[in-house]
Amino acid sequence: MKSIRIEPAAGGRTLRIDVVCDCGNNGLVDEISGEESFKHEVKLGVEQDKILTCSCGKKYRLHPQGTHIHVFSE
Repeated sequence: MKSIRIEPAAGGRTLRIDVVCDCGNNGLVDEISGEESFKHEVKLGVEQDKILTCSCGKKYRLHPQGTHIHVFSE
């Protein structure tokens, strides 16, 4: 991934994440909801991963934990 933008929301317990893929695209698609967005919301403390897919085929996993988030390329 080229970059990640993290914006706090809802008193800091929710994060809005924008991942820029290696190919330069952002506005990735959430595999579960099918929503394409520049800002994917993740709630801290809720350990439910989001998988984001780029139009080039690359995937990124957002893994929230209690006080922080991990972002992995798949």
